[in-house]
Amino acid sequence: MLKFVLMATLALATSAAAQSSLERGDYLVNAVMACDGCHTPRGPTGFVMEKRFSGGSQTWDDPAYTVKGSNITPDPDTGIGRWSESDIKISLTEGLRPHGMPLAPQMPFTFYKIMTARDLDSVVAYLRSVPAVKNPVQPPVYRGGNGPVSFRNCIAPNSAWLWVRYCTARTLVLVQTALAHLRARVLEKRISN
Repeated sequence: MLKFVLMATLALATSAAAQSSLERGDYLVNAVMACDGCHTPRGPTGFVMEKRFSGGSQTWDDPAYTVKGSNITPDPDTGIGRWSESDIKISLTEGLRPHGMPLAPQMPFTFYKIMTARDLDSVVAYLRSVPAVKNPVQPPVYRGGNGPVSFRNCIAPNSAWLWVRYCTARTLVLVQTALAHLRARVLEKRISN
C-alpha cells in the first residue's frame, strides 16, 4: 500500500512540474481559486463569458464597506493592466491594492498566502494572458475614515447591537488598513531584494 501511495504522489508531482506556467495558472484561477464567481458578470443563463473576469454582478454592502468583484483583466483603464507583478501578488496574498487600500474580506487572500512562488507567478502569467475587457466597475467604498475611530464618529443606528457592530467594523477597517500598509512595505522590500 505504501508503495502505491508513493507512486501516486510521484505521479502527481511530476504532472504538476510538467505543466507550463500558463497551464498551471489556468488551473489555479479557474479550478482552485474559482475567480469567475466574484469577477465575472452574470446574465440570465449564467456567466457572461465574453466579459470574463471584468467584474462581478453582485454587491456586498456591509456597515464597513460596499464592494463589487473588480475587473481583473489586463485592461489598463478599468482592470489591473497597470498593476505590476508585485502589485498582483501582494493583492493575492496580503489583500492590498497598489495604493494601499485593503481588499474586502470576500477576497480570500488569507487562503492564498500558502501559494508557492511558482503558483503566484503562474496566476500572474495567466491573468496577463486573458483578453482585456473594458468594463468600469463601481469602486469600493470603505467607511472607516482616515482618523482614529471614536464613539463620536460612530453614528448610532437603531439598536445598541448594530451600533457596536458598526463601530467595531469601522475600527477593524482602520486597523487592517494600517497593518496592510506596513505589510505592503515589508513585502515590497522582500520582493525587490
